[in-house]
Order: sequence, then structure tokens, then C-alpha cells
Amino acid sequence: MSSYHPEATFFLHFILLMYDIGCASQRWSQDRTSWALHLQGLASLVHTPSTEAVSRLKAYLSWYVLLLDAQAAQAGNEEAGTYLRAFLKHDCVLPLWPVAPSAEKTFSSPEMYEIFLQVHKLSLLIFQLYAEQSQLSLDMRRNVHAGQSNVTDRQRQVEELSIRHQRMWNMHCPVFPEDPHNPFSLENQPAIIQGTFHFARLQYSVLSLYLHSSMYPQQRLESSQYAEVDAEHCAYIIKAAQASVVSQDTENHHLAPGLFIAGFVSRDPAQKQEALTLLRQLSLAGLSGAVRRVYHLLDLAIKEQVQKEATGGRAEEVDWVDWSRKNSVKYVVLGM
Repeated sequence: MSSYHPEATFFLHFILLMYDIGCASQRWSQDRTSWALHLQGLASLVHTPSTEAVSRLKAYLSWYVLLLDAQAAQAGNEEAGTYLRAFLKHDCVLPLWPVAPSAEKTFSSPEMYEIFLQVHKLSLLIFQLYAEQSQLSLDMRRNVHAGQSNVTDRQRQVEELSIRHQRMWNMHCPVFPEDPHNPFSLENQPAIIQGTFHFARLQYSVLSLYLHSSMYPQQRLESSQYAEVDAEHCAYIIKAAQASVVSQDTENHHLAPGLFIAGFVSRDPAQKQEALTLLRQLSLAGLSGAVRRVYHLLDLAIKEQVQKEATGGRAEEVDWVDWSRKNSVKYVVLGM
């Protein structure tokens, strides 16, 4: 009689993945890459059938692992991407947590329930965009280091993906009335709708900033065409983090990657310092150790940018992925 249980093995891989990511991010040996093996195990098990008792939890973890793998890829970890590729191979499908028949009754109207479904779909779209972009980043960095790409091709790939992301966002993003007194304005929606939408909107800005700045070494030296829109994304991320601090939200570690990339990309010295200040404040709650490490990395990166400018160079010369590795500051994901 077999003692192998796919569900139990899936959860075991997840626990060990989180443990190994934490170890690798706390300056354990730099060749500690066993976290990538657990991504492989999770990828092989994610589509196995689950019992009703655990299907919701497994579905939630399935999408969370996708985000972790995407962030690991964006941080330049060549071992990352196994889970991403499995997701893309399966037509961007992962298990979905079932919507209980009573869920519709928790909303005051059918229209409000429809809005919930729209923002839920929008959040899942963000995960798909993360997967596509992160895999492209792995490919582009690999090709640049191997001398197998040119400026024209790189800029074309970034522009095509940027246009695709904007088109997909505009297509699926619900439009909320700006009048706060309108019952269909975002301010008057239930907390689950507001929270889901704000998460998706924040991640859209994070994706855009990364796409325009950190897909491959020296990217910001090759083009400045996104400077204006990037400034808007930086401002949005900073504002979202400020609101979280004001509300004393303790579940805010997901803001750390956004604050890092906003602080790194911003050309406004005051905004850079605000990103550092917010990271310091966020580190006082939640997963404080992880956020403190992100603060440390951003602080070092900004100092490197200042040093470049002081010696006649440009802040855009600093590629945080390659620079952090050269200085033995390796992160699997930012904020975990």
C-alpha cells in the first residue's frame, strides 16, 4: 500500500521552499539553491486533483508560489522559473479557490458582486503578466551576459511587452466613478473589493517600473522614453505605502518590493528618501526582518547611485541585480 500523498507532498514542498528562501536571503552560503528544487516539486504537483477540504488552501498557495517564483526571477536568480514555465505551459491556468454559493449573498447587490468578480479576475491577470515578464527577464539577462542580443531587439521586446500590459490592463480594469458619494465608487465598495483592486493596481505599477528599468544590465542607459510614466508609477507606490502606514496596517510586507523599485528608479532625491523612510516604518510590523533587508539593499543601491554621479557618471549606470551580486548581497525575493 503506497504511503505517497500528493497533497501532503505539495504542502511539504511549500514549507521547505519558504524555509530555504529565508535561509538563502539571510547570507547563508551563496550556493544554497535548494529552494529551486522545491519550486520544481511544486510545479509537478500543482495540477494534481485535491480533496475539497484542502482545495481552497492549495489554490491560494499555488498563486502565491507563482508570485514568489516571478519575484525570484526578477531578482536575477537563474535558478528560478521552473514554476513560471509550468504555468505558461498550462495556458496560464492554476487551481482556483471555489466561490461559495453564499458568497453572492454577502454583497448588497448583483452589480456589486459582478464588480467583485471583475477585480478578482484583474488580480489573476496580474499574476499572468508577472509570469510572462519574469521569464522574459531571465531570457534577456542570460542573452546579454552571453553577448547574444542587441540594443534594437532589447528595446523592441520591452516596448512590445509594455504595450501588451497596458492594453490588457485597460481591457480588464473596471472603471469606478470618481465621485466619492457615488455608490459605485471604489470608496463605497466592500473591503474585499477595495483590497483586491489596490493589490492589483500596486503590482501593475511595480511590474511597469521593473519592465522599464531592470530587465537586463544597463537598460536605463539605453532609453529614457518611459521617464514620465515611471514617475507616475513611483508616486502611486509611495502614496499607497503612505496610506498603509497611516492606517497602521500590519499585513504590508507585499509593499516592500514596490518601495524598493520605486526608490531605485525615482529621479527625485526626496522620493528616494521617502521610500527608505517608509521601508523603515514598515519593518516595525509584520515580517520585519525581511523588510529590513529590503531597506538595507535600497540604501546601498541609492548610495551607489550617488557615488556614480559624484564621480562624473550617471545613476542609471547602476544595475541593482548585477551590482548586488558583485557585492555578495543576494536576495531570492524582496520582502519575504
